[in-house]
Amino acid sequence: MRSLIAILLVFFLFSSRVGQAYTTYDVRIQSYNGQYLSASGGGGGPVYANRSSGSGGWETFRIVAPNDWVLQNGDAVYIQAKSGQYLCDDNGEIVNANRTNAFLWETWKIVKVFGSPGPVINSGDQVGFQAYTGHHMVADYDSPQSQIKANRAWLGGWESFRLTFVKVYDRAAAANYARRWAGGTNPTFGRFGFLGKADCTNFVSQCLRAGGWVDRWGTYGNRADSQLWFFDSSKKQGSYSWGEVLNFLQFASYSGRAYQISNSSDLDVGDVVTFKWNGDKFTSHAAIVTRRDADGTIYLCQHSEDRYEKRLRDYPQNASAYYWHLTENYAY
Repeated sequence: MRSLIAILLVFFLFSSRVGQAYTTYDVRIQSYNGQYLSASGGGGGPVYANRSSGSGGWETFRIVAPNDWVLQNGDAVYIQAKSGQYLCDDNGEIVNANRTNAFLWETWKIVKVFGSPGPVINSGDQVGFQAYTGHHMVADYDSPQSQIKANRAWLGGWESFRLTFVKVYDRAAAANYARRWAGGTNPTFGRFGFLGKADCTNFVSQCLRAGGWVDRWGTYGNRADSQLWFFDSSKKQGSYSWGEVLNFLQFASYSGRAYQISNSSDLDVGDVVTFKWNGDKFTSHAAIVTRRDADGTIYLCQHSEDRYEKRLRDYPQNASAYYWHLTENYAY
């Protein structure tokens, strides 16, 4: 009777957290001894912790979570292998990636063990996965090929996993957003600066989020941290890196999401150009590439002042331009 009540309580917890709208996170899952989880064949059978590298498709999983913009401690999630099949707890014996539909057995409570402060789960954090039975997922190194099981009543080292988030930058989506809002203001974000005249980096950040950049969350108190990049629409507040160009460049470089290139001829749609105006000591303006013609002509959209696909060569000749290429695949 007690076990039935426990299962019903866990079911209530999971069902109350999993709604109709979802946010997905592509991740690599690393066990305590450094081996990455892998769904052999991309799905259809057991999951193992037997790969020294997490760069392949079989080692990439998709976490399907409640649509609250951030993955948090206690979220009830589904986990998909490359094939799209869901990981399930097969009576605690082994974890299989062989379910085409997700319900109770395919639901996992994600538990933050340690890492970044607060309830938000960030890249690099250690987490556990708890099945609907209350048992925790474990990398069982005493089993053949280190099979993943869900049979532990406790959450320790073997039951902890390091998450690395992986994301693909959608250049076209970023450019489409830039064209949509180059001449206006998205009310979700508003305008930065006095009379909205310091809005260039806020606008670029919006475009990059539309292209798939995922916020690296913090709090208003640590918004100056260059390792963070976020905007809280409910409070109309963000990190310095969201709205100030130098902080933005520090974050983009630190996170590996962008790197500086030497020639404008190597710019692609969705890349960023920053400017230091004549007489200024520091870079103070940013714009996003939204078009590149066959003859190499590059067009930028920007705020402050608002411009729709202004040619790069039409910017002041005495300004210093710096070119930033955004990586398509990045861990965050």
